[in-house]
Amino acid sequence: EFDPVAALEQKKFFIQLEQALGLLPIKNARAFTLADCMEVDSTDICEELGMSKNHMMVALHRARHALRKAPS
Repeated sequence: EFDPVAALEQKKFFIQLEQALGLLPIKNARAFTLADCMEVDSTDICEELGMSKNHMMVALHRARHALRKAPS
């Protein structure tokens, strides 16, 4: 059953997420999107972004940390 309140809250969430991702360095935002939103394998993320696994993990940590601190 369609819940208009839930749909509005979800839309607001994705708008806020998109805005917060826009403030991050591009590779950090892309690593987060690929790993956490699209569930892409870390090997594929590293290949796509041209970074080592260690660098990818640091980028993910920084992105997640910044997103947790982003205003809601």
